[in-house]
Amino acid sequence: MMNKIIINKNQDKKASDTKGITLISLVITIIILLILAGITISQLTGSGLFAKAKKAKDEYNKADFKERIILMLSEFEIEKEDDKNLELLNFLNSKKDLAQLDNVIDNGETIIVISNGYELVIDKNNFNVLDKVEIKTLTLYKAGETGVENWTGTGDRNNIFVQQTPYIMFQTYQVGIATLTYNEPIDIEEFKNIKIEKEYSGSQNCSGFDVILGTSPGSSDILTYSINDFDEINTVPINEVNQKEVYFGIRLTVASGNGRIYNIKSIQFLP
Repeated sequence: MMNKIIINKNQDKKASDTKGITLISLVITIIILLILAGITISQLTGSGLFAKAKKAKDEYNKADFKERIILMLSEFEIEKEDDKNLELLNFLNSKKDLAQLDNVIDNGETIIVISNGYELVIDKNNFNVLDKVEIKTLTLYKAGETGVENWTGTGDRNNIFVQQTPYIMFQTYQVGIATLTYNEPIDIEEFKNIKIEKEYSGSQNCSGFDVILGTSPGSSDILTYSINDFDEINTVPINEVNQKEVYFGIRLTVASGNGRIYNIKSIQFLP
């Protein structure tokens, strides 16, 4: 009887030792798993896998958006067979009203459609999707934001321009040629037009208001483009200019009389 009791105690002790070893093994296993998890996360973030996954998702969303727009255009062409007067802009605005598009922007020859932060450009004439156009603007002068320190005036007066807040006043009073030049070279590879906003005052005796582009300040060896000096806004096409860097200028040619005065409101290079 005594021996049996002793045997049972030894069995209990052995069972107790086995339970203790199992608990320690579990703790060690958890620690090892945590270490391995930390190493794995570090490798994933260090290799840029998360960034690549995000980029892949972004590309998928863009492709999905483009596919939806292509289907919309197909739907438009089908409906236009029944309604010859149906306009693409009105059709897309109806999709906006149905919350299928966030915004629709009429951009002249094209229409920009926006959804979930993605933009696509649609050709109005061919009803097809173009590559996304990024609106890039280079502002040489904007009323109230740029002083005259970046400009040089030459001609029949020592000072043919003055700052008249919020505009640059470009003026010449005598017969002859006066030029207003931006001092720094401009990279125009990505631009197709120059937009000039101005207001005119003075006499009517002027034989030319030209936008000039040159390889040096004040030069017009690259482009001379005459604009209508009475229009408040003029657009100068420069898409044919195959130059990386140019100098921009405005040139007045006064034939007779008391000269000219212009308030230059803004000068912008546009895509």
